[in-house]
Amino acid sequence: MASSEFTSSRDQNYTTILKNLPFHRLEEILTLIEKSIKEYLDEKLTKHSDYTLVASISRNTNSVDLVVDLRIDRCITIREKCEDLVNDALNYARKKIEEYLDNLSTNTPLNSKSF
Repeated sequence: MASSEFTSSRDQNYTTILKNLPFHRLEEILTLIEKSIKEYLDEKLTKHSDYTLVASISRNTNSVDLVVDLRIDRCITIREKCEDLVNDALNYARKKIEEYLDNLSTNTPLNSKSF
């Protein structure tokens, strides 16, 4: 969902929504990212695995940047599988964010600032 010349119309729609969201909704998205990734990794990793997650949203009049940095610090499996788990967890979180934004856009007009 980062700004780019090659974004899909769907991503452009999400960017429009994000540009108009009040601060508390952006905080909800960060919480949703954290919960989604925790939910996914708790199901896939062993109890002895650790991970580090850093998520941020920055917004200005021209763009919205959502950055998620996820690293599995201790994973008791082959390295490639851990990398796949990171990618799958990020995709899972993206799906949850898209569902959240779709829900907001169907319940509130896009040009409204009262999300």
